[in-house]
Amino acid sequence: MTGAGRSRSVDFKAIQDKANKESKIRIEKEKELERLANKNLLKEIEEERAKHQKEVEKRLLERENNKNNYQSLIDIDMANTPTAKDYLFLKSEFDKLKLMLPQSGNPDPIGIHYAANPAKTKLECDGFNYKIWEKELNRTLRQIFQIKDFSSLESNFTDRLLDEQDSISRLIRSTINEDLLGIVDSTDNEDPWSILELLKAKCSRSDRQHKISLVEQIIALVTDKTPGSEVSLAKWSCVMAKVKQFKITVDELGGLFLQSLFIAPIGVDPKTFEFSVDQNLELKDKPSFSDVTTIIQSASSKSKNKQRPNRY
Repeated sequence: MTGAGRSRSVDFKAIQDKANKESKIRIEKEKELERLANKNLLKEIEEERAKHQKEVEKRLLERENNKNNYQSLIDIDMANTPTAKDYLFLKSEFDKLKLMLPQSGNPDPIGIHYAANPAKTKLECDGFNYKIWEKELNRTLRQIFQIKDFSSLESNFTDRLLDEQDSISRLIRSTINEDLLGIVDSTDNEDPWSILELLKAKCSRSDRQHKISLVEQIIALVTDKTPGSEVSLAKWSCVMAKVKQFKITVDELGGLFLQSLFIAPIGVDPKTFEFSVDQNLELKDKPSFSDVTTIIQSASSKSKNKQRPNRY
């Protein structure tokens, strides 16, 4: 091999090593970027990284296709190669973002949670706001880990590092009612997935079941004949706040009262009747008073027909 050929070979290897080194640097920066919470800066840096990575991959492919033609190395245009100025800019942006994170290097989940969810919903013991609470929890965890519907998969929790799992557990504990916190603390569950499963079993019910529970509370308040007090007013305020939160219309409220107060007709098995009504109403989204009436009539007639003896 001639001196010129060896020189080109050395140049090729040096360029290839440089490209590999650049790729490693960018991969390390990419891992660091995944932990950052500032979306605007992440987007800008990601676009810059993708642009440079694409250019490097293009040149490596060209060199691979023309590896027997060293002369092609001379024609490579290095004008768009990232400059020292580019890397200094990226470093300054990384340094800015690091200042937004605690010294441990992990995002503060509670601070992010309250910033992303101004309502600061706390999960109540009766679980009426479980879906709202879980939605806010997922919104926070999506911002931190870039995973949609975080609570839907166990692996989203168990695949985390221990310090990340501890942060998630701390977030969950900080956003639940004190009575629920007592239930959680009474168990040996420390990992976030086990805590979430416990809360889900305790609190997760359908919206309609929560609404029926609210109506039963209203009925209890209406039929309460004891002298009024501040406690009575507080109970009414609490129930009506929940009604407002569920955005229950008058028409839907009428159906809920009908379902709660209607007793199975004579000759109809109460449990079969109740199951049939509940099952059919669960399939509808915010059933109206008319919907409830129709389903009750249907359940009554079906139950009677089943119990009617066959004459033949």
